[in-house]
Amino acid sequence: MFEVGSPKNGKARTIGVPALVADLLTPEDRDALVLFPDSAGGHMRGSNVRRRWWSDPVTAARLIPRVETNAAGESAAVYDFELHELRRTAASLAIQAGANIKALQNMLGHESAGLTLDRYGHLYGSGVEAVGVAVNALLSRKCGQNEGTNSDSGPTLRVVNGR
Repeated sequence: MFEVGSPKNGKARTIGVPALVADLLTPEDRDALVLFPDSAGGHMRGSNVRRRWWSDPVTAARLIPRVETNAAGESAAVYDFELHELRRTAASLAIQAGANIKALQNMLGHESAGLTLDRYGHLYGSGVEAVGVAVNALLSRKCGQNEGTNSDSGPTLRVVNGR
């Protein structure tokens, strides 16, 4: 876990770092307060990050091309995978890994879970079937209240008004 203060909303937040990523760091990196420091040892500005180590590798990897027309009328591919896409990718991966909306809200530093749902809610499946299975499992547990009952009979669904 790493904690960095003063993001844009002024509130510090803690994020989890996958072991896969942590294993790539050298012992010196792990002890550093800033992983990618500027020349004075502080945090790099976004524009410097893009200029110093982001734009060239993105262009070399040919990520997400966009065709533009130059002044001579010639078409050229431009590769400008935005640095902010890493944040969106991290959020998407967290959702795929099973992160609940509150965990994602805290990870991203959103003021409300509603904002997080508005931005990333489409990535959550409906999960209706999973909810039914989970509730059934919860209600089917032996807990002393149903001792001596026949636990082999499955759940019963009663149809009301033909529905």
